Amino acid sequence: MTCAREKQIGLILRQLESARSAAISTRQTYALEQNIRLMESLRSLTGFINWLANDLPRLQGDRLLELNELLPEWDGLIHDQLLGVERHKWPAFIRPMVDALVHEITSARREMVLLDIGSGAMEIERQVITRLLERRKVAPTTFIAIDESASAHSRARANLAELAGQVQIKETSLEQVIELAHQPAARFRVLLCRCNASALDALADGSLDLAFHSFMRHHLLPQQRIWLDQACARIAYRVLEYDGYRSTLHLMALALACWRHPAFLSAGIVSCLRFPKREQLLMRDLERLQFFSNGCYLGVC
Repeated sequence: MTCAREKQIGLILRQLESARSAAISTRQTYALEQNIRLMESLRSLTGFINWLANDLPRLQGDRLLELNELLPEWDGLIHDQLLGVERHKWPAFIRPMVDALVHEITSARREMVLLDIGSGAMEIERQVITRLLERRKVAPTTFIAIDESASAHSRARANLAELAGQVQIKETSLEQVIELAHQPAARFRVLLCRCNASALDALADGSLDLAFHSFMRHHLLPQQRIWLDQACARIAYRVLEYDGYRSTLHLMALALACWRHPAFLSAGIVSCLRFPKREQLLMRDLERLQFFSNGCYLGVC
């Protein structure tokens, strides 16, 4: 193990132990204890294999929290590394969602207003716009990006910087966003709104052409998922849902790809363990459901 990797693991373990001593709920205590056991296992490949064999089968995914949820100071690093993974051609974590959005926009052949819930660094939009710029005729398209994190919007601006001159970016409030979205625009426009998903209640019925979210649903509690599904169906004519499904094979592939980055790997593994199983997804009432070899699914609602 490299010195830097060992130092990062040691630092995270000390912070997790400190947080455990101050935990205020049984879920938080459980999540901290399981994150500690996972981080300890990442010291060596043998330790991780033992964790897979002994700890993994007993974990309760609905009680887990990711490292950056327990230790917010790691959020920036983890999201920066996530952006790097999303840009890689393998394992192409977001390509199916990019393909789907490009298809929706080009098939419509008219101006469209799309809402990204929990938009993060907007790598999906960057790839979608890059693909659309290769086409001669694409109607003006507006992406509304809502995220409660100010740092997420900073990352989005930095990530979209290479498209300067092609994309109009503006920060606004959710109260103004629909009016702005339907005003004449440049070919591509991004409206950044700092708010959380609960603000969707302020949007009128059918005010959007399409709403979508990616790698978000597994973070929510069951009642929050029901609310999100109903809110999206109310405000948009079409809804795309993109997330992961639980698979030990894909979890091991993640470990191989990200072994050098224990903070990101830990968060990624816990995220995978919170994903629904394929049979759970097949029981849902979705218009269309597609599974991909990268461990993700696309649902059309």
